[in-house]
Amino acid sequence: SSGINAEYGVDGQFHEKAIQYFEKASLIEPQEVKWQLMIASCYRRSGNYQQSLVTYKKIHIKFPENVECLKFLVRICSDLGLKEANEYASKLKKAEKAKELRDQRRDNSGRRSGRQRGSGGSERSSARNSRQNSGSRRTEDQPTPVAPRDTASGRKKAVDATYSDPIGELPPRPRTAA
Repeated sequence: SSGINAEYGVDGQFHEKAIQYFEKASLIEPQEVKWQLMIASCYRRSGNYQQSLVTYKKIHIKFPENVECLKFLVRICSDLGLKEANEYASKLKKAEKAKELRDQRRDNSGRRSGRQRGSGGSERSSARNSRQNSGSRRTEDQPTPVAPRDTASGRKKAVDATYSDPIGELPPRPRTAA
């Protein structure tokens, strides 16, 4: 892979530049783990495994239950032949179980909190009726969209489709006369 990168002149320059941007983003949003994970990923992809390992360890201290960070710690420690790989692997299993329990609780509490069937007998018909009555605005008594099912367990998986722009809102566009 480094031969391909060197061929296109991207070897270290791309990753170094990306690290600078992700470091700025992590300063702006220090509680957002994704920027720190991206920094560690750039180190890893550029072949700087030691710095990548150090960065993932710092992330793990700050976000001990982050499954993605633990996965990379297990992988890097295994690749480097470090004894810590087993320790991180057991932490990963615990974090995955804890995450699964949180997801189950969230799914169960979502079902209990006000999903009522209308006189038509289905959640969809009651949602359709309330939409017709209240225009296009969502109300609290409307059910949330149906989530896809997890094929392994048959349970619904929660889909988080929210997006928060890390840089903020765009400035207003200049108005031009027609």
